[in-house]
Amino acid sequence: MNTLLIIALLILFGLVPAHAFSDAELIERYCAGMNTQFNNPDHTRTDCISGTHAIEVDFSKDFKTALGQALHYALWTKDIAENPDTWARWYRQVPTPRKAGIIFTCSEDRRLETCADQVVRMKRIVEEYHLPLTIWDCNPKEDMALGDCLKIDYP
Repeated sequence: MNTLLIIALLILFGLVPAHAFSDAELIERYCAGMNTQFNNPDHTRTDCISGTHAIEVDFSKDFKTALGQALHYALWTKDIAENPDTWARWYRQVPTPRKAGIIFTCSEDRRLETCADQVVRMKRIVEEYHLPLTIWDCNPKEDMALGDCLKIDYP
């Protein structure tokens, strides 16, 4: 009983998040209607593939990893489309190249200012190196679907 009271007080005073969203919950919410958990030929897994993007869903604190993963997944869609005989199994599902995309969310244990700073860092990298990437900046507490998120599209 005392443990529950302590946890309730910590949640009440904002010291422990009332709900920490899992990767699966975020993928289910923001990748609705897309091909999710797509297995690539190299045994990596793209979080979601839309008609235009190969997308990594991640917390903004992991922006460096997310960038590498999104570019890697988009490269696979290009390889699959260019070599349909080699990658016949995957080509049936992804017949055309996709642009890299990242859906960023702010983890519950971070202040929004910190998350915004991490997204700005990502934008600087993308702009400096002219990377073809789309970034969706999502707040799981407010943005209920991908269309509600701030979308930033780079060339």
